[in-house]
Amino acid sequence: MIVKKTMVGFAILLSAATAHSEGSRLTDEQLDELPRSTKKLILQIRDVMNNGGRGIKVVSFKDSDYKFAITAIYHGATDEPSMHLANISSDGDGASISFKIYRKCNVTRREESLLNRVIRVDGTNISTVVGCGTEPGKPSMTQEVFLLKTPAGRDYVYKQFAENPFVFVDFGGGEIPFDTDGFDEIWKRTNEPAL
Repeated sequence: MIVKKTMVGFAILLSAATAHSEGSRLTDEQLDELPRSTKKLILQIRDVMNNGGRGIKVVSFKDSDYKFAITAIYHGATDEPSMHLANISSDGDGASISFKIYRKCNVTRREESLLNRVIRVDGTNISTVVGCGTEPGKPSMTQEVFLLKTPAGRDYVYKQFAENPFVFVDFGGGEIPFDTDGFDEIWKRTNEPAL
């Protein structure tokens, strides 16, 4: 009963607002009752806050009306957060997951539009291609865009998002948590055959 109550409380907290000290109020015994990925998120929130940050805000696929999952990490007390997005899309061969990091993008040079890059998803290396993109209507807002490169990588990432409350992706600068609530619904809708 305490696990369900704690999970519901944290799901509401994490999807509605930046997580502050609520995670630090849990005892070690309460933490041990949570799913591994939820416990890992709470410990990450504590770490950010112990290092002078304001916390982490995660928005699930469900909370974004089944468009994407986004995570903001407030590393400093007044700094703008680092923003990371997980998106589900289809290229006609079924659904796939891509990621974006909103920051100045300089990973590609003029003669190269995409580069090969390995990221880690829940501790496993995944082959991607990365390039620079801009927001429609906002050419000054750049982002790094990561596309999964192999079917095996796509299947592994799908499994992690389908089976865990939170998935941790490391783009090379530390793990970023994504809330997977609503993932199954958007995946099924995007994976339907197109006419």
